[in-house]
Amino acid sequence: MINYSTSRGPPDGLAYLAAATAVFLWASAFVGIRYLLQYFTPFGIATLRFLIASFALSLCFAFMPRAAENPMLKSDWAMFALFGLLGIVGYNAGINIGEKTVSAGTASFIVAQVPIATTVLQAVIFRTKLNTVLISGLLLGVLGTTIVFLGESGSIGLGLGVIWILLGVISESAYFVLQRPAVDRMGSFRVNYFTIVAATLIMLPTLPWRGQADVQPDWFSWSVVAYLGLFPSALAYFLWSFSIGRVGAVTTSSTLYALPIVTTLLGYFVLHETPSFISITGGAIALIGAIIVHSCNNKS
Repeated sequence: MINYSTSRGPPDGLAYLAAATAVFLWASAFVGIRYLLQYFTPFGIATLRFLIASFALSLCFAFMPRAAENPMLKSDWAMFALFGLLGIVGYNAGINIGEKTVSAGTASFIVAQVPIATTVLQAVIFRTKLNTVLISGLLLGVLGTTIVFLGESGSIGLGLGVIWILLGVISESAYFVLQRPAVDRMGSFRVNYFTIVAATLIMLPTLPWRGQADVQPDWFSWSVVAYLGLFPSALAYFLWSFSIGRVGAVTTSSTLYALPIVTTLLGYFVLHETPSFISITGGAIALIGAIIVHSCNNKS
């Protein structure tokens, strides 16, 4: 749920701390999902996580000032249902199913391609022109992701895991492209809040949430579910919005480049996962491509 506007602001230590904390929380979500897949189904994790997040965000929404809000239209509910399907259901289905076979660190390198996928979809939908530098970044992203796929395709399951995550990336990118007019009209918080609530209602039928029949969720696994709902899904968004408000989206979003690195380190220390050298190499190339594309978009 990232605002990709190009506003900038002066240096601010507190804002940088907020952004860094948000990135850490999002990185920990990849690790938490990977851990929980031994207890819950992929959709069960997403449903429980956003059920908690919806409750927490509803409490915040109830106390927010409403004076300057634009009124909602009847058609907005269908719009939020679509946003929820793309930005929450589709994205989390891809990530959660993919992480059954793909390590947390590798998954985060693939997710770092969201700026590239967003740029491609925007060019297709709005027929925007791509310059040479932007195209080179796109090609690097495709090359790096292909290398990751080859590095993770030692078995059919691993290769399919990468494909599932890529589908999640495309779904999230489509949400980012389509949400911009709504964000301009209603504000980022309202759009994200109603999107999360709509997605949660859509996912409720996927319960019961049990995954492995022979593995009973213990208190720690339930605490991880609560953590994912309250921190990466709720608190991180507020920290991110706070940072954008202080220093702008361009400066804030630059901290996302650290997400795959932080996730890989957390995966190593918490889950004892070590991505293959090929996957890390491909991820690094893809990340460079994403940085080029993001930098070009900010200058345009």
